[in-house]
Amino acid sequence: MVEVRLLGSGSGVLAGRRSQSMVLVRDDGGRGLLIDAGQPLQRRLYEEAVDPRVIDAVIITHIHADHIMGLPGLLFEIDALGATESPLIFLGERSLLTAKPMLEAFKPRRLALRVESVPDGRIHNFEAAGFRVETFPVRHSLPTFGVRVFDRRGRCILFYSSDTVYLEHLKDLAECEVGIHEATIPEGMASEAEERGFHSTPSQALEVLEKSRYKVLYHISEYSFRDGYPEGEYMVSFDGLSLRL
Repeated sequence: MVEVRLLGSGSGVLAGRRSQSMVLVRDDGGRGLLIDAGQPLQRRLYEEAVDPRVIDAVIITHIHADHIMGLPGLLFEIDALGATESPLIFLGERSLLTAKPMLEAFKPRRLALRVESVPDGRIHNFEAAGFRVETFPVRHSLPTFGVRVFDRRGRCILFYSSDTVYLEHLKDLAECEVGIHEATIPEGMASEAEERGFHSTPSQALEVLEKSRYKVLYHISEYSFRDGYPEGEYMVSFDGLSLRL
């Protein structure tokens, strides 16, 4: 069994009561892969009764604050619980140049930092926390990649768009058990997607997710559904949403 749990579901601003982006993927042995580390990560792990030490790897899709600022707190949390090294942290090549000095500055002194880079601008595969992970480029206001996660049988269990404008070619990549796509801006702003931070509308997200078994709209702002809810079968994400596969 694999669990996909949304620790956070909100956008970077105007998210209301929602926490920021953070998705935990766990196998039946309890090992964890964390995709993005928004805030308040420490509190959300406590509220969901997740031991921070089960997180073997962290993937940061880009370095906007709502996707990375929970990471320093996680490092201090596991240090306080007796860990001697960090989870394996994956960042894009250009993101790493910016983020590594920050992590070195804010990490606990005794904790060994483990960081690996992900190539920018192309599909890349690697192993993390017992899963096969595939990253792929998307289009946002700074270098960003989306993520697919595969179980031991080769089944695609998760498609995660990260922050991006609508990209039609992602439809084939989203043929997975769980499809999570950002839906930050309302329908009336579709033509202004780049001016509004390079984001997607709910209906654009659902177009990408047409081949996903479970369709989850994510990175929700207070304006996401200002112009109404699109038709179809899907879930609007909320903090704590858990899918077991």
